[in-house]
Amino acid sequence: MRRGVALFLVAISPAVPQNLQLDLAEIGLGSGIYSKDCANQYCHGAGGNAGQAPALVGHGWDRERIDRAVRKGVENTNMPGWEGKLPPVDIQAVVTYVWSLQRRKIEQERMAPNRASMAHAGRALFFDATRVGNCGTCHRVDGWGIPVAPVLPPPASVAALRALSATRVAMATTAGGERFPAWRVEATDESVRVYDLSATLPVLRTFEAGRVKLADEGEWSHDEVLGLYEHDELSQVLSFLAAVAARE
Repeated sequence: MRRGVALFLVAISPAVPQNLQLDLAEIGLGSGIYSKDCANQYCHGAGGNAGQAPALVGHGWDRERIDRAVRKGVENTNMPGWEGKLPPVDIQAVVTYVWSLQRRKIEQERMAPNRASMAHAGRALFFDATRVGNCGTCHRVDGWGIPVAPVLPPPASVAALRALSATRVAMATTAGGERFPAWRVEATDESVRVYDLSATLPVLRTFEAGRVKLADEGEWSHDEVLGLYEHDELSQVLSFLAAVAARE
């Protein structure tokens, strides 16, 4: 579990227990230890999804075998024994975490059809023409939409989506005193181009250099434009973005 040391566990039982009893606090502790010592590319990778050593997600391995491998190591592999190197409570937590990855695979397989359905619905919502100012108005995804702003890797939750900061959004002030939130596009010695975000649909505007000033005043937020969508709808949008990211 140290960097550069692979953790090899040998499967002896393909069966997955029907009553996998898990302690969430212990799993959390084990996950932290695993992430620190076992998640690098030489071991089992982040979340047990495989590095140079085999994947742990959905392994179907007997818990007793996992416990023995973590404590004593596995002969003829790079897997060392951790008994005496880690406190017993930490070893137990790692064993429980690895054991829990069986259930993760079961849940992934159970949710796969639902995720596909949510992604399909999320795509329709992203480009929903009946909602003026939909996501596709500013973002191009999967070959559709308007590339006003880039699409970042999908956040983990709706709350995180709402909290996304738009670092290139500034407050523009024209020589005539007009003020509006603007997405920076290009600035040269001759001109400045921005998208005016004060309108429902972004408008590309060009100004002579010196005729507009841009200041980072934070008077615009991504959450404002998400008012077109309910919480559950945004969850479906995230499923769509995650599905696209997985293909790329």
